[in-house]
Amino acid sequence: MTSEDDGDISEDRAFEPAAVAELTKPVVEMVSAPAKKLLDKLKLGKAKSADDLFTQFKWAAAVAKASKKNPEAAEMTMVTTLTARYGDEGLANMIGVAKDSYTRSLAKKLEEDLFTKWLASGKTAGDVFTLLMLDETGIKLFESPAVRSWMLYMDQLGGVTNLDETVFLALKACYDDAGLAKILVEGKGVGRMMMIVDKFEKMQWSYWEHGGKSVDDVFKLLKLEQAAAKPSFEHLDRLRAHSGKGPTPYDDGALVIKLLIPAKEVAGTRVVACGLEEALLKDWSAQAKSIDRVFSLLKLKREGTGLFQSPVTAIWASYVTKLDDETAAFTTLQRHFGDVQLARMLGGAKHQAELTKASDMETFTGRLLNLQFKSWFNERLTPAAVASKLSGYDSRDSKVYLAYFGFYRKATRV
Repeated sequence: MTSEDDGDISEDRAFEPAAVAELTKPVVEMVSAPAKKLLDKLKLGKAKSADDLFTQFKWAAAVAKASKKNPEAAEMTMVTTLTARYGDEGLANMIGVAKDSYTRSLAKKLEEDLFTKWLASGKTAGDVFTLLMLDETGIKLFESPAVRSWMLYMDQLGGVTNLDETVFLALKACYDDAGLAKILVEGKGVGRMMMIVDKFEKMQWSYWEHGGKSVDDVFKLLKLEQAAAKPSFEHLDRLRAHSGKGPTPYDDGALVIKLLIPAKEVAGTRVVACGLEEALLKDWSAQAKSIDRVFSLLKLKREGTGLFQSPVTAIWASYVTKLDDETAAFTTLQRHFGDVQLARMLGGAKHQAELTKASDMETFTGRLLNLQFKSWFNERLTPAAVASKLSGYDSRDSKVYLAYFGFYRKATRV
């Protein structure tokens, strides 16, 4: 589990709170009232932070002096008094943010005594979770300094062989899968909790995998199709790592359609989405996926005549450009749509790209249309023959005819 500096707090797991509680109870009761009065007298009751309180150790020294024959009782007295003033949640938060060497040492002792107090009153992990108001933190759970005390307290309850797993199972009991996933994503942004949260995230994926959840199940569970959500990006590597596992294998097409495309349409996630798209293109290239294979993978055939209006096509076009092989793309498109329909689609898409100043798509469709014209020219088709093929019933036919007429004249010019 985690240290405040490096993500490992297992070193803090070593004291016997139940025994301390039994030994110190009489002395604590004797000095608690004077300690409270002294806290008021020194005007420390308005302290808001660990630095405000712990560094002003006149009060701590005075309490210790009042019970010098039993130092453990002094610490318990401080805990009792401070929780009465700030509440368990307030004190746990102060302990969690203690920074310098003095306050950290004092905070650790107070934390141990806080555990003793909880154990003596029979508090369960669930009780303490609520007592520290962690149930009110929402997805910001790991931003609460008190969460560390809750985790360590579980170790004091006994029977714990793997504290990380014990904490994770406790979290699973508090939240559903989607809720916990969001909490873990947010937690990875909290520096002091990053390492342990990463462990929890891996555990969650392991539980999903062993529970028979497919990647499609996870997509639905995490609502990744609602794009721009943080979990989409945080879980990308996990999704890719589970390629081919489970009853429904990971599908790059699903990734593009459900994750990248919507995310590219949101300003706040566009840069990240473009970076992920580039990584995907490199991955396809490294795996030597053909242009035809990626066309099928992205399920572009189902777009029909609206192919070039689909944002998914733009990703395919980027891959074609990356491989510098428009000929292969043209062959794929002609096989699916035929020369006439393809010419209409390309002519219309090129015109639309010109209007919207979509230069990449304009260039892409222009090159493919040029390949169609070359194909007709090599078949010795005159503009009149092409006009006959086009029939003129489609509004795009005139544009295609005029474009081919210009191509033909240029190609036959002596």
